[in-house]
Amino acid sequence: MSRMFFSFILLGMLLPSLAYSQINESYKSFLQQKEIPIFIPFVTDRQMINPLPSAVQQQLETALRAKERGNWEQSFQILKKLADRGDPISQYYVAMHYAGGMNVAPVIMNYRDTTSKAPDDKQAFEWFSKSAASSYPPALVEKGRMLIMGSGTPKDRDQGIKSMIAAATYGSEEGLLFTCLANEQYLKDVHNTYYWCLLSSRHPDRQQPDFDTMMAMIIRDLEAKLTTGEIQSITEKANSWKPKVWEYPTNLLKE
Repeated sequence: MSRMFFSFILLGMLLPSLAYSQINESYKSFLQQKEIPIFIPFVTDRQMINPLPSAVQQQLETALRAKERGNWEQSFQILKKLADRGDPISQYYVAMHYAGGMNVAPVIMNYRDTTSKAPDDKQAFEWFSKSAASSYPPALVEKGRMLIMGSGTPKDRDQGIKSMIAAATYGSEEGLLFTCLANEQYLKDVHNTYYWCLLSSRHPDRQQPDFDTMMAMIIRDLEAKLTTGEIQSITEKANSWKPKVWEYPTNLLKE
């Protein structure tokens, strides 16, 4: 798999699968809802050891609803206050604001907010790193991606892959996929690549079905390089794997 192809894969993960016209109609219907449903990765969909403090969750949801409605400045102000207090989820979304120039999702909708600013990769990397210090899996993925690509920070492939692997251990869908691809592209370790690709192919929340065919091809190619005994051993290891549970670091919150 060429480096260009790997870059294309990374880019493809960020692109919508629907036509712009379909997205616009869906987005208009979405905004007409009185209460926009909010999904917070590794919070909404997970059993947490340390649940978010209710006040933090309420502020997060308020900020994310403001963002979805295009109120970027209001969203950023709420998130920045929480981020400065040490909340890793807000730190992740502050980084996303900087990475997208304060205008991430609506760019897809041909929408421009008057508060839109140019992307700031350096600030984005700084805030992703702060969030990743608390092991928030989505931030670990983004930090790893920026390190591998050299965006907002000097390129450091080894540290980037290390960050991706850390995200993968928490069961992050993107972390598992990128760890599989990075092992296949850069590390050339057939055993580890086969292990991570197996785990990625089994992720229950796979949201990129177009990758299933590609993943099946990678796994077939890897199996051709392994003995039957090696395949069986790695498969047994994958069968017994369980993701780590991310713990919300309540001790980091400052009043």
